[in-house]
Amino acid sequence: MNEFLRDIGDLLGEELPLVERFDYRHFGYAREGGDVVEIRLNNKKLEALPPSVGNFTRLRRLDLNRNCLSSLPAELYALPRLEALSLIDNRFTDLSESMNGLNSLKSLNVSGNPLAEFPAWLRERTDLEELILARLGLREIPPWLRGFENLKVLALFHNDIAEIPEWIGELKRLEILTLGGNRLSSLPAELGHLSALSELSLYGNRLKKLGDVFAGMLSLRELALSDNGLESLPPSLGSCAGLEYLIAKGNALTRVPETFTALRNLKTLHLEGSIIRWTAAQERWLADLRAGGSLIKEGVTE
Repeated sequence: MNEFLRDIGDLLGEELPLVERFDYRHFGYAREGGDVVEIRLNNKKLEALPPSVGNFTRLRRLDLNRNCLSSLPAELYALPRLEALSLIDNRFTDLSESMNGLNSLKSLNVSGNPLAEFPAWLRERTDLEELILARLGLREIPPWLRGFENLKVLALFHNDIAEIPEWIGELKRLEILTLGGNRLSSLPAELGHLSALSELSLYGNRLKKLGDVFAGMLSLRELALSDNGLESLPPSLGSCAGLEYLIAKGNALTRVPETFTALRNLKTLHLEGSIIRWTAAQERWLADLRAGGSLIKEGVTE
């Protein structure tokens, strides 16, 4: 451990601090029972990582975001317990075959790198539970993801994706799906098969209508629909009784379905930018939500 701390300190010109809880800190290392289990080296202009990082055989998480890295030391790929690796906004043009040696890896974030293509080994890592592929210029959801039935988190925001394939409904374990900032104009009915989904983000697309895809999303807690030009919301949203956050500002709504009065657990509702004609029952529903402490911004009431 001391070797790596010395090596990284020499590279950075500052000491890597021990952090009890990271919270929103992005620099330091954490220990459990004397073992280093987490390292965060974000925003440090690193061009290389010391090979001595391979000494941390109990390391579980490594964040190297927003640096200048284009490769990693071979010693890192032998870490037997590394579960999460984040490489956001570096200079990787490929992901080394050696990365497949990270047998415990469950979470990989390669967003914002100039990747030429996805390597064969990644296409076969169906054991991954979290995959973040944002800001990569993708024109489609990679077809090889169809077999990734263990995925719980799939993030594809700020790409150039125009449609969601029907097979998305086969990823039954998905809990978080983020597709904001793409070119989607419709949603497949199969999206409604994702009964474990708790967060769905579709902001900043081209969705004028959503279709009645929400009836089966009984676990949904957060839904982001802002800046789509939506003209209506489907009645099936009212069946998502556990919904807590509905963010749909920047649309062109004039009404919301009467079924919305069943959404009694809403903590946040944003509809700014729309001119809504509320029914009397909906006015009472909004009043009840406010009385319970919910944050309601319903836009202009006609």
